[in-house]
Amino acid sequence: MTKKKILKASLEDNLTETLDFLTSKSKERTSDLLLTYLSSIYQKAIKQDRDNFQNLLHQILRARREHFGLIQDTLQDEISDMMSILTEKAAGFQIYPPQDSLDMIKSSYLIEIMPDLTRDILVERADLSEVANRYSIPLEVPRVLVTSWKAVMTTFTKPFAGQTMPQRDWICSRKVIQPVRARAVYRWWAPVKDVPDEPPESQFVDIPVKRLGHADTTKANPEIRPSYMS
Repeated sequence: MTKKKILKASLEDNLTETLDFLTSKSKERTSDLLLTYLSSIYQKAIKQDRDNFQNLLHQILRARREHFGLIQDTLQDEISDMMSILTEKAAGFQIYPPQDSLDMIKSSYLIEIMPDLTRDILVERADLSEVANRYSIPLEVPRVLVTSWKAVMTTFTKPFAGQTMPQRDWICSRKVIQPVRARAVYRWWAPVKDVPDEPPESQFVDIPVKRLGHADTTKANPEIRPSYMS
């Protein structure tokens, strides 16, 4: 009865702080109960044969999904140790539990593994399924990484079919005679609309563009001329 009076008085005098305290205590108690529950299943599972082990493993995985937020906040280390041993035992039984879904992976973990993950996929050309198992991530993560990389490479290497762009270098000498070899310098091409309507004679050379942002280093074709030079 005394505890109820104290609680009532606390709620009346300082509602916010009292509720915050009660929430914290409730979370601690719930965390302890969850750890006890999962530990009891774990202790049974490691002593069972294949069929019983598989059933108990599914119980742990289901509880882990349902209480993932609480586990991430308070029980991450304990549950990770359990899962490592259970995963090793499952492999011995040739049981392969499903990978965690993307919403069960901490963003900080993805940031941590991203350099190594990128190297394994794009440099070492490792199998995507093997990479997913190695880092305990869904297969969709390495797949999205590969798709994104292909999109980037396509953007920067897509050829301009049948197009030519004027080289925007002014040639110092007015005695230059076509054809002129393009300088081996990488430069961004300029839109044709930026070129003067009547450029000085022999001061522009058409360079066929093969890759975005790269000038061709072959001889310019004097027969290919923009409209302002015809």
